[in-house]
This record gives sequence, C-alpha cells and structure tokens, in this order.
Amino acid sequence: MTITATPKTRNELIFSGVRVLALVIMFMVLLANVLPLTFGYKIGMVTSGSMSPTMEPGDIVLLQPYEAGDEVLIGDIINYTAPEGPLAGNQIGHRVIGFYSDGSFITKGDANDAIDKWAISPNMVTSVTKGIYSGPQALPWKLLTIADYEGKSFGMWALQFLAFGICTMAVVSSLYRHKEDRKEDV
Repeated sequence: MTITATPKTRNELIFSGVRVLALVIMFMVLLANVLPLTFGYKIGMVTSGSMSPTMEPGDIVLLQPYEAGDEVLIGDIINYTAPEGPLAGNQIGHRVIGFYSDGSFITKGDANDAIDKWAISPNMVTSVTKGIYSGPQALPWKLLTIADYEGKSFGMWALQFLAFGICTMAVVSSLYRHKEDRKEDV
C-alpha cells in the first residue's frame, strides 16, 4: 500500500501560517504577562539619549524593583526619580560610577560629560536595569507600551485583542476547512 501526501493548497498554507502566527502571539502575550509579574520586573522605554550608545531612545529596559539595602555595584544602571529642576518627578536611568561617603550614589549618563548634579540616596532609587532590548528583539515589549494614556498602558490590551482576533480567525478557518472537507467526502 502506498500513501502519498496530498499537496496543500494556497489557502491551506495561509491558514497554517495564521495558526502558527496566532501561537507565537499567544506565547508573547503569556511571556509578557507572566515573566515580569513572576519575578517582580517592570518594563520601561528609554526616552532620551543620555545613556547612548548603551541605550538609545526607543529601547526597552527590563527593570528590577529596588529596595533600600539591595546591592548596587559600580557599573550598574539605576533608575531614580529626579528630585528637582525641569526633570523633577521623571524617571532617570544612569550608570553608578561611585559612592559618596554617606552611601549615596554618584551617577552619570554614558553620553554625558559631567556627573549628575544630585547625590542619589538609596530612597530615591526605584529600580535597577537588568536587560536592554533594541531592534527586532524589542518589538514584543514595545507592543506593551503603545498608547500610554494618563499613565495607563493599553499596549497589553491591544496585544491581547490582536492575539484573540488571530486565534478566532484560525479557529473559524479551521472549522470552515473541515466543513469543506466533509462536503468533498459526500
């Protein structure tokens, strides 16, 4: 007995591709939801060039929340809230280049000529950068930060809606194909 595989039609190939795409997007949604929450990480987007070439505007950073007493080493990138001036209240991510005698951090942006004008006390630090994603590898994370409105990111909702839509299309197309196959058998 010889069994030959029937060649797939163009539509079957498209539907197979849609199903694979749906699985990839569902995996990205799961990863984006579970990974940061499981390990306490947060996601941020670089908005200035002060850390160039290490981090460029648009890069995504994985942030580990900081608690006073956590170990910070020279070379680590810490994120803190600017205490005053035009950037007051904004998050700044700069490299630790030393320590003052009182235990506060000396920081500097990689692209800046001078150190930051503030002594960064541990209670000002909000997080430590643990990962930097740029280019295509940043895409899944960037989807999470699209459409930021009043401090609420709707990117996760958009990504989940997209994944749900693709999965729905894949299921409907599979049911339609199955119905067509049964008609041919009759």
